[in-house]
Amino acid sequence: MYNVYDAIGVPRSRYEGRHEGKGTRGVRVVQKYQHRVLQTHLYIFNNIGDVLPYLDEHKMLLNLVNPRANEKWLLTDHRKTFFKWFKEKIGQEDCEVDELKWLA
Repeated sequence: MYNVYDAIGVPRSRYEGRHEGKGTRGVRVVQKYQHRVLQTHLYIFNNIGDVLPYLDEHKMLLNLVNPRANEKWLLTDHRKTFFKWFKEKIGQEDCEVDELKWLA
């Protein structure tokens, strides 16, 4: 079976497969991979030159809206809200770069 993590080089957890299904002493929780997908997307966005100004703008906007927030909170909120903000920002602009439209 093809796995997205193999294609982009994200290492697999050595515990993968152990947390699924039922255990001998009760029910084990099925691990969700949504956070890994978002983390991977953010990593890719951080390495695309056309997206970097948008990353910086979003961080500055969060810092202006929340001037008393510490760096860790700002980074966490940036990770959570960047993709929605980016999609709205590209939708509002007349962007000439097709790659940005595709990413949004």
